[in-house]
Amino acid sequence: MSHRRRLALELVLAIIFASNLSLSGLKRSKNKGKQKNAECPGLSKRDHADLDKLLVHASQILSTDVAGARSCLNIALEVAPNDSTRTQVLYNLAIVTRQAGDIQEAHRHIKSVPSNVIEKWFQGVLIRGVIELESNDTSASLESFAIAKRLQPTSVLVYRNLAQAYYNLGKPLQARQVWEQGIAALMGQEECAEGFFNLGLLLREQGTAYRKQSEMNYKTAIRLEPTSSRYRTGRYKQAAEVLEC
Repeated sequence: MSHRRRLALELVLAIIFASNLSLSGLKRSKNKGKQKNAECPGLSKRDHADLDKLLVHASQILSTDVAGARSCLNIALEVAPNDSTRTQVLYNLAIVTRQAGDIQEAHRHIKSVPSNVIEKWFQGVLIRGVIELESNDTSASLESFAIAKRLQPTSVLVYRNLAQAYYNLGKPLQARQVWEQGIAALMGQEECAEGFFNLGLLLREQGTAYRKQSEMNYKTAIRLEPTSSRYRTGRYKQAAEVLEC
């Protein structure tokens, strides 16, 4: 793959991953479905056969024209010369299609990426799990997040999404265990506060017997991140001298 093409693909990823991979943080476009007579807006028809130009242009317009970037990547997929490049294009197309609001089409794209390729790549298998989760393919997402956890066990994104998957399946105890493991793995990181906060939420749902544990976790999150308005709510405003993270 040429250096310029690789940079274009990496730029697409940089723009996408600048936004959080949490399930609620992404605004969806109402314009779903495939475009007919796809064109890459702002690029001449003559350049539609030039993969490098398609990828560079897609990365340049992504922040202002998601639909246009998606169209460029669809064309790039048609002209990709080999399986390696096709895999990279499919991955980026899945992310951009998700951002455009067409989660089922994004699911189709990400599932087209060979497992033996994507499962060696943390960001790839993580976004596969996110798209599976958002497509209600929740059991499959558990496998993807488990692989992502093996590849990068200190990423808060892994624990956030893995816990969400178990919770969506009606398994709050497993979600709780995920965050307990996450707190241990995230020791010393800023994101550790999120682990304590979410563990507090899950313990609170288990009833009054767990209220004291829940409150301790809330207070630990506040102590670790005292300026967070999300954590400083209700009666959990006082910081406590509890577990160090």
